[in-house]
Amino acid sequence: MKLLRATLVAGALFLGGCSAGTPVNATAMESAFNENLPGSSIKGMCDPAYTHWACFYEGVEADGSYLVVKLGVPGGMDEDALAQRAGKHWFNFIGKRYPDLSIIIVRINGIDYNVYR
Repeated sequence: MKLLRATLVAGALFLGGCSAGTPVNATAMESAFNENLPGSSIKGMCDPAYTHWACFYEGVEADGSYLVVKLGVPGGMDEDALAQRAGKHWFNFIGKRYPDLSIIIVRINGIDYNVYR
């Protein structure tokens, strides 16, 4: 299922990203993720069957108060499941350092999937 991202409207409703619309520093978050990979890299987590989300990793970017994890995935894969696994992996690795981050957007081939903490 593809999900739409919620937005902050004049502080009245907030359904994701960092609290109070705090801007995201994607580079710092990527560095925090990499700290959990001593001697390796995100691409180094790729499995021989080429099914792990890290095989398709293209980087991260900030979209306001959201972290966007970008993947370029070939056709025929379950994109919903892949997005959920990638987002949960990111929360597991950086969640303690960024406790206000409640949604990670996983962008697969230009389509956004929300992953909730």
